Order: sequence, then C-alpha cells, then structure tokens
Amino acid sequence: MSKVHETVKEIERLIREMNLKEGDRLPPERELCEKIGASRIIVREALSFLKASGIIKSRRGSGNYVIKIPSEENKQSKLLAYDLDELIIAREFLDKAIAEFYISNFSLQMIQDMEHHLSLMKEYFEQKKFRALTESDVMFHKVYAKAARNSIIFHLMENLLDYMKSRVWYVLKKDYLADSDYQKRSIEIHEEILRSIISNDKKRLIESIEKHYKNILDHLNS
Repeated sequence: MSKVHETVKEIERLIREMNLKEGDRLPPERELCEKIGASRIIVREALSFLKASGIIKSRRGSGNYVIKIPSEENKQSKLLAYDLDELIIAREFLDKAIAEFYISNFSLQMIQDMEHHLSLMKEYFEQKKFRALTESDVMFHKVYAKAARNSIIFHLMENLLDYMKSRVWYVLKKDYLADSDYQKRSIEIHEEILRSIISNDKKRLIESIEKHYKNILDHLNS
C-alpha cells in the first residue's frame, strides 16, 4: 500500500470518527499532517484523490468540504499504485542515467522526433490545449527513453510516464494543467534538454533534467 493510499484511508477514517456530515469542513492541511503524521505533499495528493473520487470539494480561500461520506472500503483508493514523490524521483533517476550513459545514442531521427513533439507543445500552449500539450510532453519523453536502447528500461519509463499522465495529470492534479506560467517554464526546460542532446553536452543535460523535475515538484507543492 502506497503512502498516499494509507493517507486517503486515514482521512476517510477521520471523517467518520469526527462524525463530519455532508457540507462540513475538513481540518486544515497543516492539522491533517499533524494528525496523520504525513508530509504536506502526501496529504495534498490524498486530498486531490478524494476530490477526484467525489468525497470532498475544495472552495478557494475556504478549505475542503465533505460532499459524500466515505464507505469503510473505498475501492478507488487502490488505484494509487505509486506515491507522487517516489514517482518523480524514479523518473528523474532514469532520465539522468540515460544522460550519463547513453547521450551518444540519440540518433538524428530521434532528435527530429523530439523537435516535432516540442513544436506541438508550443502550438498547443498558444491554443491553451493543455491536455494535448501533456500528450506531446509524454511523447517527447518516450522518444528520450529510446536512447537507452534497452527494452526493459524503455517499458519501465513508458509505464511511469503513462501512469503520471493518466492518474496524476488527468485525475489527481488536473487543475494544475492549465497553469500557463508552469507550462511556459516547462517548454523552456524541454528546449534546454533538446539543445543539450544536440550539442552532446552531458553536464548541461543533467542540469536541465534536474531543473525539469524541480519545476514539477515546485508546481505541485505550490
């Protein structure tokens, strides 16, 4: 059971034990962290999942409110296979490993494919089609993963990318996709990643990857 899954169950337990009714306000995030003994990012992920599950609703500037009393067994919470922080750490580790050991494996065709997906990201950004932008972002990273020229590494990265797209960006954090400032920074960092690959600059590529994942974490923690 992931940390987020455990935290979802703990918040559901608190709702029942505190006898909260539909329309009642949940304790603030800081208090939930203290009661449950979980980090803020884990509590936020759990709250995002409960919003997506229709258990709670967020009101800007007011907090989170119960809109449905959770049952003892919320089967949907079992969909949380990975914690977000561990997912991002794993992706960054694999991306940096490819930069360290396989930077010379990027072919002209792979670079052209990455340029194509980056071009689409820019186009969708201008059109404010953030879901399509995310699809192109994922494709950019799938091409990047091919540089390992190892089917196991590729499929591992592919699974992590698809999980993050379908479970995180499209469900838990779907409201975050429309943040133009974040998406603009993300595109700029993808440009840095591609320039580093073209110039075969390993040090710069690793720095760009670190910046990429810091940008994601900073955004999700904001």
